Amino acid sequence: MRHTTRNILKQQNKNGNTVNALVEISSQAVPHEQAFLGSLLICDDPSELKIALSMVTPDDFTYEPHALIYKAIAKVAKENQTVNALDVVSELERMGVAEKCGGLPYLMKLMELTHTVSPVSLTESLILHSIKQFVVKSMAKVEADIVKAGNFNEALQPIREIIATAESKLASVTSHVTKDVVTGKEAFISWLDSLAQAEHSIPTGIAELDELLSPIEGGSLILVGARPSVGKTAFLLQFAFAVVRSGKSCLFLSYEMPTKQLVQRIIAQNTFIPYSLLSSLSDISSDRASKLMQKVMSFAEELSSYNLFFIDKPMPLPAVKLNLYGNPVDVIFVDYLQQIPPPSKREHRYQEVGDIVRELKRWAKEFNCVVVAAVQLSRATEARAEKRPTLADLRESGDLEAEADVVILFHQLNDTKTIKVNEMSVEGRRVDMIVAKNRNGMVGTVSTVFLAPFVRFVCDYD
Repeated sequence: MRHTTRNILKQQNKNGNTVNALVEISSQAVPHEQAFLGSLLICDDPSELKIALSMVTPDDFTYEPHALIYKAIAKVAKENQTVNALDVVSELERMGVAEKCGGLPYLMKLMELTHTVSPVSLTESLILHSIKQFVVKSMAKVEADIVKAGNFNEALQPIREIIATAESKLASVTSHVTKDVVTGKEAFISWLDSLAQAEHSIPTGIAELDELLSPIEGGSLILVGARPSVGKTAFLLQFAFAVVRSGKSCLFLSYEMPTKQLVQRIIAQNTFIPYSLLSSLSDISSDRASKLMQKVMSFAEELSSYNLFFIDKPMPLPAVKLNLYGNPVDVIFVDYLQQIPPPSKREHRYQEVGDIVRELKRWAKEFNCVVVAAVQLSRATEARAEKRPTLADLRESGDLEAEADVVILFHQLNDTKTIKVNEMSVEGRRVDMIVAKNRNGMVGTVSTVFLAPFVRFVCDYD
């Protein structure tokens, strides 16, 4: 019987979510481990070999024979500066595990499976799977402690320590594979490249707003501020769909609304079927319901082809960040910032909000993505005679304005406008989108109309 990692783990325990998770992670990790070991065996650059061996330990392997092979490779490299399959087999024989590890035939297979002579380039994916296994194993112990103690609050500190350890492991990888210092020539070439990419700026879904903000580039933090019920979530969803429709990917973090409701809003925005009607298709005549469902299913086929991802659990930022290391996206949407659990408990609320916005800005730079976060504006706008919001109305922390590259403030006007949509006349609220800060471009105001039945904004060309 072939003793794969999956079979071994299943024999240990046929039940339990934790074991199942480990089985899945281990089976996913094996190909990465094989490719990494194969690249070590064919690498003829002593310095490259030395760096790779300094970044990985035997504990990073989920399959025991792979850990043993790695130990043998490390021993041979230490003595000879380079490695070859015959020397590694000799070391495995000396260790008494050559047969257990498949001998020379398995090492030859490893060399065939790899497609690169650069082991350093493969370390990140290998260690990512190692970290996932570490987190699952550690959380299993926390789960057991919670059940035993019956107190979830006592488990919060161990959970924070698990996340901190995982982030530390990741930092050890990225410190080797990321080049932090660039020459003036490289910086100039990068700038020229950015000019060439300007025409591919990330779209917002509002044409006139694109003209003000273009180009929106990776590394940017955009804050969208408004009072409740003015349309922050609707705008973020409209923005997100424009992003994925342009061929890019995005992650939508919702701390306020379940994914089901978000998707229903996206359907209403793009099919122009009223949001309220989508909740009650079973209550209307069968002929009409059938036509509407055909429209919905046609749109669903389009939606499913895009790289749009949702998280609607109240996850702390470090936990979300661990997901991003293995699944990078072009744009991250956060709805909304003040709902995010703070990284740590601080004496004052403004300090916690400052920590959150600085972390989001770090994400933008580290992952070279755009982060768009909704924020609540202060009630002061409602109390004063001039209700048009300003940067001073950003609620709870001056760090919001300081860290943001772009700030868009929504001002709901007191008048309405009727818009023609699919031969229907729809009355909407006028909303000014005020670009109050734009670090890399112009500021100004875009006039829009919010069509509540379709939870979307359209440009007001009057």
